[in-house]
Amino acid sequence: MTVTLTKINQSALTAVATPSTIPFGSTSALTITGGNGTGAVTFSAGTSTGCSITGSTLSVTDASGTCNVSATRAADNNYNGATSAEIAVTLTTADQATLTVVATPSTVSYGNTSALTTTGGNGTGAVTYSAGTSTGCSVTGSTLSVTDASGTCNVSATRAADNNYNAATSAEIAVTLATTNQATLTVVATPSTVSYGNTSALTTTGGNGTGAVTYSAGTSTGCSVTGSTLSVTDASGTCNVSATRAADNNYNAATSAEIAVSLVKIDQAALTVVATPSTVAYGSTSALTTTGGSGTGSVTYSAGTSTGCSVTGSTLSVTDASGTCNVSATRAADNNYNAATSAEIAVTLTTTDQAALTVVATPSTVPYGSTSALSITGGNGTGAVTYSAGTSTGCSVTGSTLSVTDASGTCSVSATRAADNNYNAATSAEIAVTLTTTDQAALTIVATPSTVSYGNTSALTTTGGNGTGAVTYSAGTSTGCSVTGSTLSVTDASGTCNVSATRAADNNYNAVTSAEIAVILTTTDQAALTVVATPSTVPYGSTSALTTTGGNGTGAVTYSAGTSTGCSITGSTLSVTDASGTCNVSATRAADNNYNAATSAEIAVILATTNQATLTVVATPSTVSYGNTSALTTTGGNGTGAVTYSAGTSTGCSITGSTLSVTDASGTCNISATRA
Repeated sequence: MTVTLTKINQSALTAVATPSTIPFGSTSALTITGGNGTGAVTFSAGTSTGCSITGSTLSVTDASGTCNVSATRAADNNYNGATSAEIAVTLTTADQATLTVVATPSTVSYGNTSALTTTGGNGTGAVTYSAGTSTGCSVTGSTLSVTDASGTCNVSATRAADNNYNAATSAEIAVTLATTNQATLTVVATPSTVSYGNTSALTTTGGNGTGAVTYSAGTSTGCSVTGSTLSVTDASGTCNVSATRAADNNYNAATSAEIAVSLVKIDQAALTVVATPSTVAYGSTSALTTTGGSGTGSVTYSAGTSTGCSVTGSTLSVTDASGTCNVSATRAADNNYNAATSAEIAVTLTTTDQAALTVVATPSTVPYGSTSALSITGGNGTGAVTYSAGTSTGCSVTGSTLSVTDASGTCSVSATRAADNNYNAATSAEIAVTLTTTDQAALTIVATPSTVSYGNTSALTTTGGNGTGAVTYSAGTSTGCSVTGSTLSVTDASGTCNVSATRAADNNYNAVTSAEIAVILTTTDQAALTVVATPSTVPYGSTSALTTTGGNGTGAVTYSAGTSTGCSITGSTLSVTDASGTCNVSATRAADNNYNAATSAEIAVILATTNQATLTVVATPSTVSYGNTSALTTTGGNGTGAVTYSAGTSTGCSITGSTLSVTDASGTCNISATRA
């Protein structure tokens, strides 16, 4: 039969959201409890305004909206479809990401601004900025302005909450506040040209702020500044002035460019010249001074066109008492005052007596044959000077020259200067001139010859000198020569020889001694030297005694075999070294203080050979069997001659070199050796 089958309703279906409270930006997983069957489950947000569902994931779209969710399990073969009741899901706003405030630029000078922006944060909330408790800046909108560059400036930003995000405030950032440069500062000097003794008022234009203004003359050499007043200290110096406005909270210090202030000199007070005394005798002076004037300029004096006076420094001298004398003074300009010249004053000039006149004889002691130049000291004027020897018996005067006529006489001289327009005539007191004998001309000793060998002599003479005094000669401290009369003899050629001559004084000339001259002393050659060998024929192994004849002096005698090939010498003994060689011998007597070294001619010494010691031949063995040999050697003999062996007339042996062989054992064998 047919049985009708029908589906049944599912058990109650419930939607579950985990979590059930969801902040914006997060999700909730949707599941179900209850229901039956295998039908697919779907979820729906229905008319919700704040969330949406994808699959089984619920997302917040607007945390200020509503969110109601239901689940539906579809029908399957056994169960009808079923939909749950809606559940309310709570939506909440989320915290924003970290909000950071940015100031561009982050260092702001007074008078400028910085643009404020943010990074980070979330949502659409309006951003506002705050300077908080800052004392040096303020914020309008997103613009930061410096109100006091010496204050603080800490800025934060706040993004307001919106439907999905909570409000967020950034951490404060410190904005660096800097002072700014002032506008150009200009210094003004009124007036800009200042004469010495006056001042100029200093002011400024430009600059900014409340900083105090100071003024400086810098390295100026001609002005100084006190406060805002410029004073001239040296009108020839420089004057360059600058102004500085000090920094304040908002402006840096500013210094103006220097301005040049022109400095000018001023005229001196009236200058007057004074002459003390005002009446001056010829030969006297007047001291010139001034009164009045100003400054430190040097004072000079001038006699202008005067014909009777001159000025040196501040002293007025009379040059012609009949002339005129009008003097003025000028104080030179200095750094602050212009030059000033006084009016001329008239000085009265008078004539005067000469100063005491003194005659001078140079020299005052005059040797015979010489003269003395006469001059004067003292006196005055241009009058001619004449000289007189008065009643003198030993001198005469020609012009200004005194000559000795008799060194044993008297000599007294005076001078007279004639009068001229300014001075009276004046005559000196007489002076006594001393008359003396004179020195001879230089005396020179001559030795002929000037080089003297031992055993010879030199004749001594002189040149120069004066008068009739006798000439004597001396060898002084010489160690190698002696003088007898005018003859020099060599006593030791190795010594010194220095000779001088003396010409004695006479009535008119003093004694004179020549400078020493050095006489060269030389050694002389010895007599011929001959070497003698005793004996003159010497066999090998013997000696010959060497002696000499001839020669001179005390020099040591040495002997030499020269290039001899057969003999040698030790001291005075000749030995034969090779009787086949040559032997030529010479002797040398060394030089001494007086004799040169001398070497003899060589003599030939005959060298002879000598007999050797007895030579003995030895045969080893001395008994030799046929077919064997015997070695031959020798003992005795002398020298290096080759040894040869001989069997003579032997009939039983023969010799080859130093080997003996038996040729016939029945024969004879007699052997000899010979050393060449």
